[in-house]
Formats: sequence, C-alpha cells, structure tokens
Amino acid sequence: MQMAESAIEEARSQPAALCLSLLMGITVFLDSGELDRADILTDELAELTATNGNLSGYREAGMAVRGQLLVLRGEAEQSIDLLRGKLRSVSSIGFQSLIFGTLRALAEGLAIAGEHTEAVSAVDTALGLCERAGGTYLLPELLRTKAMILLSSPHSNFNVVHRLLNDGTAIARRTSALGWELRLHLARIKADRSMGLNTTEEGFSKLAEIVRSFQDGSETADLRTANSLLRQRLDTALAS
Repeated sequence: MQMAESAIEEARSQPAALCLSLLMGITVFLDSGELDRADILTDELAELTATNGNLSGYREAGMAVRGQLLVLRGEAEQSIDLLRGKLRSVSSIGFQSLIFGTLRALAEGLAIAGEHTEAVSAVDTALGLCERAGGTYLLPELLRTKAMILLSSPHSNFNVVHRLLNDGTAIARRTSALGWELRLHLARIKADRSMGLNTTEEGFSKLAEIVRSFQDGSETADLRTANSLLRQRLDTALAS
C-alpha cells in the first residue's frame, strides 16, 4: 500500500498520470479492505476529472470504482445499476483489472440483493474473460467470490464451494499471492462454520502460518480479522 501512496505523490504534477495512479491506488486499497482510504482517493479522482474532458475515461473509471466501494460497504442496491452502466465504458479504457473488479463487485452486489443466478453469471463472465486473457492476479479472488456466492445461495453445494476455494488457494500459493491466500483461508473458515463445523487445530495453525508470512507492520482488514480469530482461539484455550 505504501508503494501505491508513493506512486500517487510522484504523479501529482501530471493530471493523466495522477488519474492512473489514483485508479491503481484505489484498486489496491479496495482489495486490501482499506475502504476509508479508497473513499478519499475516489473523491480526489472525481474532483480531478470533473471539468477536464481529456480525462473523461478516468471519470468513468472513477464511477466504476465508486460502485465497487459501495458493494464493499454493503450498499448493494445503489451499486448494481451503477456497475452495470459502467461495464462498457471501463472496457474501453483497457485497464483489465478494472473490468474484472467491476464484474466481481457486480456479482457480489447481486448476491447481496438475493439475485444469485445473475450473480453467478457475472462472476462466470469475469472468469471467462480471465481465461481468454491468459489469467489475472485476481483469479484467486474471483474463485473465492464465486464460492461465497454459491455458499449464500438457497441450495448451496458445499463440495463445489470447497473445490473453488481449493483451486483459488492453489493458484494463490503458486503465484505467491499471500493476501489472496489469507482471504481464501478465512473464506474456508466461514464456509465450514456455515455447515456447523468448528475450525480444526490444523486450520488455526495454517492461519497463524499465513499471518506470520506477512512483513512486520503489515495491516489490512483481513489481517485484523485473522488476528482476531487467533486471539479468540487463544482465549478459548486458556479458559478451558
């Protein structure tokens, strides 16, 4: 995240470069769960592009990431039409991860709204584009998204959920995507608990191992969740 902040500061003298750095920075903070910082940067991007016609593509992109932010804040109803409306315009920018992120957010928003069939269709579209593009760093997250959508559907198939999580974890490990690996492990814990299964000692040990792999001083929403789970586990063990 510090690299994203540095890139933004270095680009402040060039409006187009600043728009790109802001857009990439917003994506980093959204993926890290740092929504307040993403919100601030999204406002800055909107202000920067409001009156400059040469930056209209970035204005459209800014509205798309605003939709992603709304989904992550749980405001699905406001986000769905916005995200649907911006899919075509962001495709013209050529920022591929923005397309995948917009489809992912749309899928999550539809799932929150109870539109599970449409949600699966949206994430499958993203997965299909990913396959045709030869992959994306977001692939583990797209697989996790599909797994969680299926988990929340009225007729969950837990075998399919676990397979998707396993596939995502394998890719995350192979590509050294530690943040995605942590998020997938947290998703597995959530999936197991939805089935009435307690997290095993092996599961907690793996969670602790992943957390230790992060650099000292790292701080994301997922790390805070993981550390909270580990503290709860320790408190339970001490009380028993």
